[in-house]
Amino acid sequence: SYYIGRIGAHRHAVLTVVEAWCQVPSLKKIGLVRKVPPAAARIVEQSTEGIDPYKMGMDICRRPLEPNAAQKCLHAFTDIDFKRDLRASIAEKSLDFNRVHAELLLLEEFSRHDHKFVDNGRYIGCSKGACYFCYKWIVLHHKDFVSPASHNKVLLGFRGLDQDLNTSGATHFKRQLEKMIGAVEQDIIRHLDVHSTITRQHLSTNGSSRAPSTRAS
Repeated sequence: SYYIGRIGAHRHAVLTVVEAWCQVPSLKKIGLVRKVPPAAARIVEQSTEGIDPYKMGMDICRRPLEPNAAQKCLHAFTDIDFKRDLRASIAEKSLDFNRVHAELLLLEEFSRHDHKFVDNGRYIGCSKGACYFCYKWIVLHHKDFVSPASHNKVLLGFRGLDQDLNTSGATHFKRQLEKMIGAVEQDIIRHLDVHSTITRQHLSTNGSSRAPSTRAS
């Protein structure tokens, strides 16, 4: 059944290409299929000694989206720690494979060599939706690529193509990492804000703001 499924997947892909040709005749201008070589995977080992999840959370929550958001986010952060033990989770990922995903290989091929898109449709896509990090990388890229489809899953071991960079490329790569860090931090804050269990107490404008006494008169 596995092989039948794979054959069916390839047949579906071929039919999709043929259908696309019928709907977008300019695709027939493609006269060459070029293979983009993969980037070597790296084994990354990170020391977990001295890593403090709460300091990391505090640093992120210093940039709240609204008043009192830092308190809400830190409260949600604490709830997550009780459920998952963040230090243990970080320790489990101290050794991991680091890969450049297919979308970013294609993106860098077009970006570095200034390849032209058919009908200037600057879309980078693969057989499945982009992961969370690939999606962010593409939409934040300085070459203004089209936002891809995404399944939005966080796949660890992600990295940008950081090899064979000239001076200009290294500068853009650093800026891209800075934009990625900022965007991910904002998403973390939004996630914590949504999952916070803190409820706000509003003072009444009509009655007394004092809590009712429980003492017998």
